[in-house]
Amino acid sequence: MRIQNTPALMLALVLIIGLGIGWSISRNSVDNDVAEKIDAIATDDISLESLRLKVNELILIVENERQARQTLQRKYEQLQKQLIVASASVHPSNSATENSDASNQTSATGSDESTINAFQNDDRLNEVQQALMSLGMDTVAMEKIQHRVEQQEMQQLYLQNQARREGWYGTRRYFEETDKLESKGNVYREELGDRRYDKFLFQSGQNNRVKVQSVLSGSPAESIGLQENDIVYTYGDKRIFNWNDLTNATAAGDPQQMARVEVLRNGELIEFYIKRGPMGIRLGSARVDPEL
Repeated sequence: MRIQNTPALMLALVLIIGLGIGWSISRNSVDNDVAEKIDAIATDDISLESLRLKVNELILIVENERQARQTLQRKYEQLQKQLIVASASVHPSNSATENSDASNQTSATGSDESTINAFQNDDRLNEVQQALMSLGMDTVAMEKIQHRVEQQEMQQLYLQNQARREGWYGTRRYFEETDKLESKGNVYREELGDRRYDKFLFQSGQNNRVKVQSVLSGSPAESIGLQENDIVYTYGDKRIFNWNDLTNATAAGDPQQMARVEVLRNGELIEFYIKRGPMGIRLGSARVDPEL
């Protein structure tokens, strides 16, 4: 028997083969999608121990980056000091004549006039150094503060090294030990006193006020009338400059005692009394010129 319409038959065969290939490709694609989803599920199914290891790895990375930045900052400051001292030794008379008032003050403290004036005239100094100099500090006092700050950093490095060697880095014990180191005190605040420390924070571009972002309903803060945008100036006669200051102050003392709280509102200092403990406010930060 002779087959008719050969072109039509060939066309039909081509269509069948094409559909078969298309189905095969489509199936492979679906299989691949399913496999990817299974892999994703397997990836999400992480054990608690694996998660802890990943968290510790991230902590280590962040801490190493922080230490690297601090090291670079110290090297930068040391090189700038050397450059300024070298510049002052070449042009000592220029610095003295352009800053006669500063020279007189420096002479009274017994420091080298040309070196101090060079520090004051160099606009490349970092903000911390500039802030300290604006308070009238000489190089001896600045180096004393820097030495204490670096001692604290070394204590932190020793703690990190011990924690890694003994296997408790990133654990609750590590953070508790870190808190103990930080609770030893703020070097700048201890050296400068509250009034000058306030100016130092502002001059160095740091926040120096704790602002009330909002007040929780039914909280002690609401009961005494604290409002949004109030600035907590003192708590229990302790000056408040940051969140840690306020948190530590509210946690200190007898919770049954009343604490005096001073709040700045629209430039006016208002006094409140509240039981020690959580105030019930969401905290914000602000940078305010102490002279205003």
